Amino acid sequence: MVQLRPRSIEELSIESNSLDEDTNLETLSEDTTDISEPGASTVKDPDNGLSTWYGGSKIAFSAFLSKRYDLLGKGQHVKFDKVLLNDGDGYEAVTGVFRTQTTGVYVFTYAIAQRNINEVRVNLMYDGNIVNGAIAEGMHKYHDAQGTNTAIIHVVKGKPVWIEAASRGALEGNDGDGRYTTFSGFLLYARN
Repeated sequence: MVQLRPRSIEELSIESNSLDEDTNLETLSEDTTDISEPGASTVKDPDNGLSTWYGGSKIAFSAFLSKRYDLLGKGQHVKFDKVLLNDGDGYEAVTGVFRTQTTGVYVFTYAIAQRNINEVRVNLMYDGNIVNGAIAEGMHKYHDAQGTNTAIIHVVKGKPVWIEAASRGALEGNDGDGRYTTFSGFLLYARN
């Protein structure tokens, strides 16, 4: 059995500096083959081979709530109306639903914000089932609160993922730099 020992930053730095000066990322990634399609070659891509690593699928989205949501009813979809990123076009701002074209393992993260004494609860939903939830509850009139959660789940092509109100309440939105109430997700790896 081989014993490995931890190496210091200095040792790693010395090793990396001792590489041949002609060796760089372009040289290392020139001869790439897409592992998702045997025998297929990939064209040089500005993503430095990431599409090859992930089987050609680039799926990620991030959206936020731009204005206050005062009349949130139990069971209602939260529609994150401002989209920052929508690679793969899976997120629909009109419905607040994400549907992928690639079956795989995804990471979803979300944050909810509320003001004052109110409480608000939401759930991350996948195909009609609760994955997990988040709660934000202020303690007094001038206390704002934020609740967050993250999940890593297997998602099947075309099945919906969304955030749903688990209670009545109000969500705080902001179109400036705050962006307190958010919903994001990305493909970790493709898998049937």
